[in-house]
Amino acid sequence: QVRLAHTDVTQIPSFDDYRIITDTAVKSDESFVERKMFTYTLGFGGAVVAVGAAKYIGQIVHILSPSAKALAEGSIEVDISNIPEGKNVVFKWRGKPLFVRHRGREEIEREAAVAVSDLRDPAK
Repeated sequence: QVRLAHTDVTQIPSFDDYRIITDTAVKSDESFVERKMFTYTLGFGGAVVAVGAAKYIGQIVHILSPSAKALAEGSIEVDISNIPEGKNVVFKWRGKPLFVRHRGREEIEREAAVAVSDLRDPAK
């Protein structure tokens, strides 16, 4: 048997608590402009708040970012082709000395041959 209508439902629930317009005598066409203005006002206010927050966060990020001088001091490039093998050169980096040694092939092989367990502080 197929039932196409719910004729056994005698009591329809009330949805008055969920209605935007609580006065049932007012037609929705009459309050359409008021509801539309509320939506537009809320949307415009949200857009203004979003733009203000974006500008504020942008200023904070700009303030907290390092200056160009700090970024320039943060990196150094060393051309080791100008350093002869077996010699040390001292560079200044962030106001502190930076020691660079151009190791020769024999020196690299000698250091690679050392067992890690023989070192004073072995790597784990």
